[in-house]
Parts: sequence; structure tokens; C-alpha cells
Amino acid sequence: MSIGTNAVAFKQFIDKVQESFTHSPYLAGMTFNNTERVYLKDEKNHFQQTFAFEIDRNRFDKIMKKMGYALYYNNFRRIWQRGLIVATDCLLNRGMQQDELGQLVQEAKKQFELPPFDGQNPQVFQYKFMGTDGNDVILWMRFYEGFDVFIIPNTDTSQPDEISV
Repeated sequence: MSIGTNAVAFKQFIDKVQESFTHSPYLAGMTFNNTERVYLKDEKNHFQQTFAFEIDRNRFDKIMKKMGYALYYNNFRRIWQRGLIVATDCLLNRGMQQDELGQLVQEAKKQFELPPFDGQNPQVFQYKFMGTDGNDVILWMRFYEGFDVFIIPNTDTSQPDEISV
């Protein structure tokens, strides 16, 4: 449901997500809370009409952290001994701007070449751990070839976050 993702994401939305909303009007209502029409510039500087809606950012961050901990464990065979920070430039605030971390992500992506990602289904999900410093690696996750999330270790911590969703 994000601009910039691929045809696989669109098909998944049409085939699966809309069906789940049909079966659960409550889920649809929770998902599309405070929906409003917005206009965004595309890569050719043209305005594109779409819709914006409020998400539960706290829940989003918890889910991304859980994925980060799972990928770290799968990759390094040990528990990530850091609290985690979630950053993305793909979510906008009410003013249609990235938050402070999103702005940093956007600037950082300009500085890096796209890494060779890991993952067996790159059209759906890819990831890359960047750095070699044990607990202080950064995880770059990419969903549907266009929705990027960075998981950044909080170096002021020495144990994982306690997360319940």
C-alpha cells in the first residue's frame, strides 16, 4: 500500500489485503483511520493523486524490531545485544514530510551504492547487514523493491528491547 513498490506488492494488495478487509471491516477501519486525499510528486516531478492514512507507528516499529532481531539471530546465530531504532524515509507525517530519522535515511541513501542484498525472493523482501562490528551493525530491509527500513542499534544499550505487540 505504498507508492514506489513493485507490481508484486500491488498484486498482493489486490488479491490478499483487500480480501482481508472484506472479511474484517474492523481491520479495514483500523487500517484506514483518518484517510485523506493527497498529492505527491513522482520522480518526474509530476503530481500524483493518492490517499494517506494514519498508521500505528508504535506497532509498526515493534514489528520491524522483531524482524530485525530474528534476522540478526538467523544471520549471526546469537542474540542482538542492543536496543533498536527504526528509521524509514517511506512514512510521512501529517505535513507530508519524513520525520528526523527519515530525513537522515534519505540523505544516507544518496551516499551509499545499493548493496548486494540477501534474501531468496528479492521482489518481496531483501536485507543487508552493513558493518562488521558485532552488535553495532545496521540492518537495511527492503520490501517489494521500494519500501526501505533501517534498523539501527542503540549503542547506549547492552540488551535487546522487550517487545510485545
